[in-house]
Amino acid sequence: MLRLALVHLVGDLQEDPERSDQQQQGEEERAAHGGAAQEREGRGAHGTKLGPRRRAGRRRARECPAPGRLPAYEGDVRHSSRTLPGPEGALALSEAGEGGVPALLVHGGGADRGHWEPLQQLLPTRSLALDLRGMGESAPPADGRYGVEPAAEDVARVAEALLPQPFCLVGHSFGAAVALAYAARHPARLAGLVLVDPASDPRHLSAPQRQALHEGLSPGRFRAFTETWFEGLLVHARATTRARVLGSLRATAPAVFAACLESSLHFDPCAALARYGGPRLALVSEALAGPDSLHLQAASRLPHVTLAQVSHWPMLDAPGQVAAQLGRFLQPLG
Repeated sequence: MLRLALVHLVGDLQEDPERSDQQQQGEEERAAHGGAAQEREGRGAHGTKLGPRRRAGRRRARECPAPGRLPAYEGDVRHSSRTLPGPEGALALSEAGEGGVPALLVHGGGADRGHWEPLQQLLPTRSLALDLRGMGESAPPADGRYGVEPAAEDVARVAEALLPQPFCLVGHSFGAAVALAYAARHPARLAGLVLVDPASDPRHLSAPQRQALHEGLSPGRFRAFTETWFEGLLVHARATTRARVLGSLRATAPAVFAACLESSLHFDPCAALARYGGPRLALVSEALAGPDSLHLQAASRLPHVTLAQVSHWPMLDAPGQVAAQLGRFLQPLG
């Protein structure tokens, strides 16, 4: 999935190699203050014809909230929030439900625990969702460390403090790598492991793709790069999903996101999976699955369920489907 999205992104960068955050901001301001009729006709402010990705970027400028103003989920989500002293700073958590095998939910990069709110409302078991260090409402770490292993230390702290019994660890995207890292180190602590649209093994990225990543994550191009990348992952996304995802991305410090992504480039998910022998499941977006997807790379060790008509964030697009799959997975574990 990661490599599939980057293939398209590399093509975009080659078409417009000098595109910067400043250029994107200027385009968004023009889109927000005029030219609406021209855009409906597929034309820009000067009458030039817009490509589909550029039109999508202008739509995003109007649809996305400002950082820190994420839309509330349209449901009656009853949960309690708390903070917990983490290894290097306070960790923010939300807890919902009771009974059953508890589930600990780990969000992806450039995200926050709010991505799990719709799912927490529907799960038939106790669930906890945390903000990883430096994201959402969790504090930046005192030691400045970000990445897969430091985030797994956050998971270990929450598990130690609040989950004395075996629990199910659920990780999405970058959070799936974090979940795998924890499972490899603490396999006996888990009743089960669920990976939601996990990234493929990033060590297989080609040299041009790695170069595109490093250039795109530079300070002057970060926003344009990440939002173009995420646009490819938002295929089939609901409007509320798009707003929440891009809002939380914009609310994340670029250095934090870049450090997490850089760390994941050196993480071996297949080796970590081999060290965990317990029940496991992958939930995969059909639209984003490719030959390099983790559930195919580790086919003999990772059963999977394919979800249709969802983006890279199925827990936001189809929380009912995800809750049903998790319920079926958890039922025999209790």
